[in-house]
Amino acid sequence: MVAMGVSLLITVVLFFLALVGWATWVYPKKVKRVSFLESFMWLFGRFRSQCFYFGFIFVLRSTFMALIPVFLVNEAMLQVLLLTTVVASYSLLQCWLQPWREATVNRLDAAVGLAQIEVLGV
Repeated sequence: MVAMGVSLLITVVLFFLALVGWATWVYPKKVKRVSFLESFMWLFGRFRSQCFYFGFIFVLRSTFMALIPVFLVNEAMLQVLLLTTVVASYSLLQCWLQPWREATVNRLDAAVGLAQIEVLGV
Protein backbone atom coordinates (compact mmCIF):
# COMPACT_ATOMS: atom_id res chain seq x y z
CA MET A 1 0.00 0.00 0.00
CA VAL A 2 2.82 2.40 0.86
CA ALA A 3 4.63 1.54 -2.36
CA MET A 4 1.51 2.30 -4.39
CA GLY A 5 1.04 5.62 -2.58
CA VAL A 6 4.65 6.64 -3.13
CA SER A 7 4.56 5.63 -6.79
CA LEU A 8 1.35 7.61 -7.38
CA LEU A 9 2.76 10.61 -5.54
CA ILE A 10 5.92 10.54 -7.61
CA THR A 11 3.99 10.02 -10.84
CA VAL A 12 1.61 12.91 -10.22
CA VAL A 13 4.36 15.24 -9.02
CA LEU A 14 6.64 14.36 -11.93
CA PHE A 15 3.81 14.83 -14.43
CA PHE A 16 3.00 18.24 -12.98
CA LEU A 17 6.66 19.30 -12.98
CA ALA A 18 7.01 18.08 -16.57
CA LEU A 19 3.94 20.11 -17.60
CA VAL A 20 5.26 23.25 -15.90
CA GLY A 21 8.73 22.67 -17.39
CA TRP A 22 7.30 22.18 -20.87
CA ALA A 23 5.15 25.30 -20.62
CA THR A 24 8.15 27.32 -19.45
CA TRP A 25 10.32 25.91 -22.25
CA VAL A 26 7.85 26.76 -25.04
CA TYR A 27 6.74 30.10 -23.57
CA PRO A 28 9.00 32.25 -25.78
CA LYS A 29 7.59 30.58 -28.90
CA LYS A 30 3.93 30.52 -27.85
CA VAL A 31 3.69 33.80 -25.95
CA LYS A 32 1.62 35.38 -28.73
CA ARG A 33 -1.02 32.64 -28.66
CA VAL A 34 -3.95 33.77 -26.55
CA SER A 35 -5.08 30.21 -25.82
CA PHE A 36 -1.65 29.31 -24.44
CA LEU A 37 -1.54 32.39 -22.22
CA GLU A 38 -5.06 31.77 -20.95
CA SER A 39 -4.21 28.16 -20.15
CA PHE A 40 -1.04 29.03 -18.26
CA MET A 41 -1.93 32.40 -16.77
CA TRP A 42 -1.66 30.80 -13.31
CA LEU A 43 2.01 30.11 -14.06
CA PHE A 44 3.17 33.20 -15.95
CA GLY A 45 0.72 35.92 -14.91
CA ARG A 46 2.30 36.69 -11.54
CA PHE A 47 5.77 37.51 -12.79
CA ARG A 48 7.36 40.17 -14.96
CA SER A 49 7.65 39.09 -18.59
CA GLN A 50 11.47 39.09 -18.36
CA CYS A 51 11.22 36.51 -15.55
CA PHE A 52 8.64 34.20 -17.12
CA TYR A 53 10.73 31.18 -16.04
CA PHE A 54 10.39 32.02 -12.35
CA GLY A 55 7.07 30.18 -12.18
CA PHE A 56 8.98 26.93 -12.71
CA ILE A 57 11.43 27.87 -9.95
CA PHE A 58 8.51 28.73 -7.66
CA VAL A 59 6.81 25.38 -8.31
CA LEU A 60 10.09 23.51 -7.88
CA ARG A 61 10.71 25.20 -4.53
CA SER A 62 7.19 24.37 -3.36
CA THR A 63 7.62 20.75 -4.44
CA PHE A 64 10.87 20.38 -2.52
CA MET A 65 9.35 22.07 0.54
CA ALA A 66 6.51 19.54 0.49
CA LEU A 67 8.46 16.38 -0.34
CA ILE A 68 11.59 16.73 1.80
CA PRO A 69 9.70 16.07 5.07
CA VAL A 70 7.77 13.23 3.43
CA PHE A 71 10.81 11.30 2.25
CA LEU A 72 13.08 12.08 5.21
CA VAL A 73 10.67 11.34 8.06
CA ASN A 74 13.27 10.05 10.53
CA GLU A 75 16.06 12.47 9.60
CA ALA A 76 15.20 15.73 11.36
CA MET A 77 18.62 17.37 11.02
CA LEU A 78 18.84 16.52 7.32
CA GLN A 79 15.33 17.88 6.81
CA VAL A 80 16.28 21.17 8.43
CA LEU A 81 19.51 21.39 6.43
CA LEU A 82 17.82 20.67 3.09
CA LEU A 83 14.81 22.91 3.77
CA THR A 84 17.08 25.76 4.81
CA THR A 85 19.15 25.26 1.65
CA VAL A 86 16.03 25.31 -0.53
CA VAL A 87 14.59 28.42 1.13
CA ALA A 88 17.92 30.29 1.17
CA SER A 89 18.64 29.47 -2.49
CA TYR A 90 15.16 30.51 -3.56
CA SER A 91 15.30 33.71 -1.49
CA LEU A 92 18.70 34.66 -2.86
CA LEU A 93 17.50 34.14 -6.42
CA GLN A 94 14.26 35.98 -5.71
CA CYS A 95 16.08 38.98 -4.22
CA TRP A 96 18.46 39.09 -7.16
CA LEU A 97 15.87 38.78 -9.95
CA GLN A 98 12.91 40.61 -8.36
CA PRO A 99 10.51 38.53 -10.48
CA TRP A 100 7.13 39.61 -9.07
CA ARG A 101 5.19 42.29 -10.92
CA GLU A 102 4.84 44.46 -7.82
CA ALA A 103 7.80 45.71 -5.78
CA THR A 104 5.84 45.21 -2.56
CA VAL A 105 5.37 41.53 -3.33
CA ASN A 106 9.10 41.16 -3.96
CA ARG A 107 9.87 42.66 -0.55
CA LEU A 108 7.21 40.56 1.15
CA ASP A 109 8.50 37.35 -0.47
CA ALA A 110 12.03 38.17 0.73
CA ALA A 111 10.72 38.80 4.26
CA VAL A 112 8.82 35.51 4.25
CA GLY A 113 11.97 33.68 3.12
CA LEU A 114 13.95 35.23 5.98
CA ALA A 115 11.22 34.28 8.44
CA GLN A 116 11.23 30.70 7.16
CA ILE A 117 14.99 30.50 7.59
CA GLU A 118 14.66 31.89 11.11
CA VAL A 119 11.98 29.34 12.02
CA LEU A 120 14.04 26.50 10.59
CA GLY A 121 17.06 27.66 12.55
CA VAL A 122 15.29 27.67 15.91
